[in-house]
Amino acid sequence: MLRATIFTILMLLLITPAIAQDCIRYDDFIRSIGELETIASIDRTLLVGDLLYAGADDGTLYVIDVTSASSPTLIGEVFVDAVHTWSLAADGDYIYMGVGGELPGIMSKIHVIDVSVPSNPTVVSSALANDWPRGMEVVGDLLFVACNGDGLRIFTLAYPGSLIQIGQNWIPGYSHDVAVYGNHAYVTKLIPSDDIAILDIEDPTAPVVIAGLPIPEQSLECLVADSHLYVAAGDAGLRVYSLAVPELPEQVGDLLLDLFAPTQNIEIVGTTLFATGSYYSMYVIDISVPSSATVLSILETGHHSTDVSASADYCFISERAYGVHSYDVNPGVFPEILASASTPWYPLDIESVGTTAYVIASHGLMILDVTGPGTYDELAALSMGPAVAHEGNIVVNDGFAYTTSGSFGGDPDSVWVRVLDVADPGDPVLRGEAKFYANYIYDIDYANGHLFVANSWNTRIIDVNDPDNPLVVGSISGIANEIDIHGELLFAARRSGGLGIYDITTPAAPVLVGSYEASQATGVLVDVQLVYLTTVDEGLILIDTWNPADPMLITYMDAPRFMNKLIKFGDNLYAHDNGYMTIYAVHNSSQLTFLGAVSAPDDIGGFAGFPDFIVGASGNSGLSFFAYQCDEVTAVPGTPAETQFGPELAAWPNPFNPHTTLSFSLPAAGNISLDLFDVSGRLVRHLAGGAYSAGEHFTVWQGLDDAGKPVASGVYFSRLSLEDGAVTGGKLVLVR
Repeated sequence: MLRATIFTILMLLLITPAIAQDCIRYDDFIRSIGELETIASIDRTLLVGDLLYAGADDGTLYVIDVTSASSPTLIGEVFVDAVHTWSLAADGDYIYMGVGGELPGIMSKIHVIDVSVPSNPTVVSSALANDWPRGMEVVGDLLFVACNGDGLRIFTLAYPGSLIQIGQNWIPGYSHDVAVYGNHAYVTKLIPSDDIAILDIEDPTAPVVIAGLPIPEQSLECLVADSHLYVAAGDAGLRVYSLAVPELPEQVGDLLLDLFAPTQNIEIVGTTLFATGSYYSMYVIDISVPSSATVLSILETGHHSTDVSASADYCFISERAYGVHSYDVNPGVFPEILASASTPWYPLDIESVGTTAYVIASHGLMILDVTGPGTYDELAALSMGPAVAHEGNIVVNDGFAYTTSGSFGGDPDSVWVRVLDVADPGDPVLRGEAKFYANYIYDIDYANGHLFVANSWNTRIIDVNDPDNPLVVGSISGIANEIDIHGELLFAARRSGGLGIYDITTPAAPVLVGSYEASQATGVLVDVQLVYLTTVDEGLILIDTWNPADPMLITYMDAPRFMNKLIKFGDNLYAHDNGYMTIYAVHNSSQLTFLGAVSAPDDIGGFAGFPDFIVGASGNSGLSFFAYQCDEVTAVPGTPAETQFGPELAAWPNPFNPHTTLSFSLPAAGNISLDLFDVSGRLVRHLAGGAYSAGEHFTVWQGLDDAGKPVASGVYFSRLSLEDGAVTGGKLVLVR
């Protein structure tokens, strides 16, 4: 028994991943944790306790239980005749829903909905609004409504389940939202957009405009918190006004927010303000000192947002047709990159071999010895004309670097493909080059003496067996946004048609052998027989290509629409999306979990893995250094013969029944032994042995021992031993 215990401990130590020195846990920061897709697009949301009310663009009010923010659950819904939900407010057992539309016969109304039984919301009364009820606020037993061209309307809630108007002021222009503080109401306006109306509401039956608060931009949603008025001010971002003298608000702060669209929606919880525009980002802002509002973090939402609701720990963002997404905001901050480093030329793409970085840049090739986060020694810089490149890719193989670069608007043969001898990193030599026409370059990969260059017309194939005379020898029709080669197969993320799988045994004449239909695919990564495919509409898809002719869906999850540049280390997947690096965990080769994201100074042209960090080519911002997720292996990615420190061993599926495929990658040719043991340390099966070439190899275990008899269900350990003493292993689970 002691022998078995010691053996088990040793094997577990053998398969325990190493941890990078500068790693962080991205899941400890603000991040997406859940979603609920709805049939109709969501316009507005309102959080009341553990229930989120979501008003849709077809007049549906969804009641969503967010007790578990990671699993929002639809528990009830009610439909009213409307085209848009403009506003929501709550009072006890009632929700007030302001709706309207731009179609004939669709009246603007305020519906009173009884939600005392959340699973059965019921419309109990309605009131005509005459114009769109864009903004609402409940104060005591009064409901204040900003009604577009109808100004401010005030209703009494003294009679539960009904609305009775008691006051109105026809404010000139188009009213958008209302906030109340004491005896004063503040009404923002779309048109004219030069002021905010200040009303005396001491007598709610006769509200009176007493002043206009000048504002240089549109004033949209507004809120009062801690004696301050916060205004989403369109292109001007956020404006903050002191209400020490309520009838004479004084601007004490502003914050310009780059949301790529006017700042429209805000929510305040304690001293945190959440701000969204109509684009893909949300700002988390510290307002503990209102005059010095400070951005804590920027969260990429992935889709157009229409509203935000929040609690102390979570926020819920309506993302149009993509429903409601929940985010863990308890840390309040976003992770940061480790460091940045400027470079003489703008990096476009990067490859790594050990600690050496090969960077295709605006003016040529840079070779750098990366010594730490933000630091490097330049080994060489080789200028390659004739013009400054705006796009480029690089792949390194067996002492050669292959690059593409494009300078558009000049030479009609705008894509340059170059072959460089980098056997001596300090003295790279340009050996040969070829040109062809294309508007854009998307990706490059190498296999069997040939380059495959994905571009805006097709995927061009270039024979580089003679490095001094590269020749275009063929092409693959259709546009691929990204490609990845595994063995004799090329996997293409196709702009139309999802995943394409091509047999490139004869490189100049690829044959389509399989496909997986999806919307526009933006990125692809192959991990043995597993393929990670990113798409515009379906998100991140995990596909089993054990049979390339019949790829099978394993799972998928929502993800940003234009994610690409995927790389994988250990059990974690890293990808680029619009200036962010996003991180996903891969569980048992069958489940995906979003861990978090980190903003880069600029768009990322490519990633490369180093022993303790990831480096991104960040264009004008130079190089960006990112931390690994803490619970992952830090083996460097790439072609095994070039970049692996030691052997790699994996099995899929795992757990399995009746068989599993073991794959191993060797850094160099040599003798190996692949063996399986039970938990007592007894040799169960010798799977493979002898001389093997560098690269990837596969073998199948049918669940039999060396005598050909089926083994029992349970845990088994694999061990791969190399003649140089390197050893790696893994745990297998057989379930009969």
